[in-house]
Amino acid sequence: MFIPLNKSSIIYCISVPNSSTPTSSSDGIERTEVIKRPEDMVRVTLEDFANIRERIDICSDSNGVIVTFEVTPIWKAYCALKDRGIHLRWITEVTQENLGYCKELMKIADIKHLDGIKSAFGIHDKTEYRASAKVNEFGHLPRELIKTNVKEIVEQQQYVFDMLWTKAIPFKQRVKELEQGIKREFIDTIQEFKEIRNLLTTVLNSSTEEIMIIFPTLNAFHRHVNEGLVTKLEQIILLRQITVRILIPIEEESANKDILNMDYEKLKELSISHYTKGMDSRLTIFILDNIFSLTLEVKDDSKNTLDESTGLATYSNSESTVFSSKMIHKKYFKLNH
Repeated sequence: MFIPLNKSSIIYCISVPNSSTPTSSSDGIERTEVIKRPEDMVRVTLEDFANIRERIDICSDSNGVIVTFEVTPIWKAYCALKDRGIHLRWITEVTQENLGYCKELMKIADIKHLDGIKSAFGIHDKTEYRASAKVNEFGHLPRELIKTNVKEIVEQQQYVFDMLWTKAIPFKQRVKELEQGIKREFIDTIQEFKEIRNLLTTVLNSSTEEIMIIFPTLNAFHRHVNEGLVTKLEQIILLRQITVRILIPIEEESANKDILNMDYEKLKELSISHYTKGMDSRLTIFILDNIFSLTLEVKDDSKNTLDESTGLATYSNSESTVFSSKMIHKKYFKLNH
């Protein structure tokens, strides 16, 4: 069966029969083939590998790596690619079950880990695309293999792979997570204010030891007070006996009087220090248990509500990010407390 797309391209959708020879894409005709027999999948794959000239990119679930080793001719063909100088990139979900296989695969390929992969596809030399059904059992090939050289499909899937490659984490980092229990660092950017508000509530409620806060302006401080931050912090202190330290800037004498005239009964459980302005006045920073940091951008300090004044938020457990924020807080808190 064929489906005409336009005057210059036609996709052929065929199932390769028992004795067929795979069609060549060197004639310039765009084709899509569906291969169902396991022996044909192996044969076609080996013939395709022989035509690769520069690179192959592969994305598979955790079982896909194991199947590669279980099918001996396929594994030998991958090793031959390495010997020919072909660059192989592989994205998979690295688990305790396939870790040993991935360590062997690392000898011939660049590997990255991505959580929850469900697909299996590959791109050869940016001109050929391969996709297969999910592997459900170890040692068994997928139910079918699809191959195509349709330009639009190949370009689209190459884009998908490149995007996943940038998001995936290095193999060595994943090994440390599995073998040494080292936590994974992350930096998330949140744009929607509703999500920012919910995240702030969540991280405050999850804190167990210490909360440090740096307000860049008096207006930023007042907006958070009006949104109920002080009440929330008092509840947290009452429930969990944690330490809360707050830094508020000194901007001008009238502003300081404004702070002093606030209802300090609401603030009596909080440790508040004032600092002379000198740091970035666009960021409200929360440091939680010395492990997490949540930074809120003040995009317009003249606004009365958090919704109107808040820009992007950044949430991270990066040691360098958290440490930098913590050192800034400790420096000004000690100097001015």
